Amino acid sequence: MTLLLLLSGLGLLGLPACARPLGRRLPPAEWARACAGLLAAGAIVVEASLVIQAAPTMLRMAGLEDIADLCEHVAPGGPPLGIAAATAAGVIALLACRSALGVRRRYRTARVEPEIGWHGDLGGHRLIVLPSEELVAFSTAGRPGQVVMSRGLITALSDDELAAVVRHEVAHVHLRHQRYLLLARIVERSLGLLPMVRRGVIALRCAVERWADEEAAGPRSSGRASVHAALLRVAELTAMPDIAAFTTPETVAERLEALRAAPARGLAVGRRLLVYLPAGLLLLASAVAVDHILEHVSLLGLLADLCPPH
Repeated sequence: MTLLLLLSGLGLLGLPACARPLGRRLPPAEWARACAGLLAAGAIVVEASLVIQAAPTMLRMAGLEDIADLCEHVAPGGPPLGIAAATAAGVIALLACRSALGVRRRYRTARVEPEIGWHGDLGGHRLIVLPSEELVAFSTAGRPGQVVMSRGLITALSDDELAAVVRHEVAHVHLRHQRYLLLARIVERSLGLLPMVRRGVIALRCAVERWADEEAAGPRSSGRASVHAALLRVAELTAMPDIAAFTTPETVAERLEALRAAPARGLAVGRRLLVYLPAGLLLLASAVAVDHILEHVSLLGLLADLCPPH
C-alpha cells in the first residue's frame, strides 16, 4: 500500500503538467487553484509515503522492536529500502524548509524602504517609484503591500499601458498571489528533479500571471490590448520567479497568446471532467491506501496487545 500511496502522490504532482493543454483553456483563477492544490497534495502524499516506508527501520534503530515489527507488515522491504526512504524524506523536508526560508528572505529584501524612491497611496497599498532607468515592475506582499515600478518603465509606456501594469501588480497583491509562488518554489526546490514536477510548477506560475492579466484587462477588449502591449514592451525584463513581477521569461509566451484570445467562459464540462476526474481518482487512491494502512496497523496492534480492545 505504500507503493500505491507513492504512485498516487507522483501522479498528483505530474497532473498539472499533463493537463496543462486543457487547463490553460479554463479560467486562469480556477486553473491556478487547481495546480496549487494538486502540487500541494502530491508533495504531502509523497512525503507521507516515504515516512511510512521508513518507519519500521527508524523505529528498530530507536530500539522499539515490537512497534517496528508491527509497522513492517504495512511497509515491507527491509532496512535498505527503509534507510533510502528515510533519507529521501529527510532531504525533501530539508529542501522544502530551506526554500521557504529563502523565499521569505527574498520577500523582505524586495520590500523598498521609505527613504528609497517616491512613495504614494494606492488603494490601501503603496505605490513606489524607483529612480532607475531599468524596466522594473513587481509587487510584494506585506502590510501594506507594495507595487514597485521604475522611472524608466513609466517613461517607456503609454498611459493605458502603465495603468494596465499597475492593475496587474495590484491584482497580485490583492489576491495574495505570493502564496502560490511560495508553494511553486517549495515544490520546485524539493521535488524539482522530476521533470513533470518542473513543468507543473511552470504551469502554476503561468496560471497566476494570467490570472493577474485577466484582472488587469477587465471585461473590455481595449483592456486586453493594453495589457498585451505593455507585456510586449517590457518582455525583456528578467525577474526572480518567486516574486510577482510583471514579466517572467517562462510565462510571457503563454500570456501573450491568452491575451490575444477571448477570455475563457462557459461551463466547459468536458474540459473540467478531463482535468478533475484523474485528480479525484488519484486522491481516492491515496485515501484508500492511507485507510488500509491505518486499519492494518490498528488490527495488528489489537492482536499484539499493544492497544487495549474496546
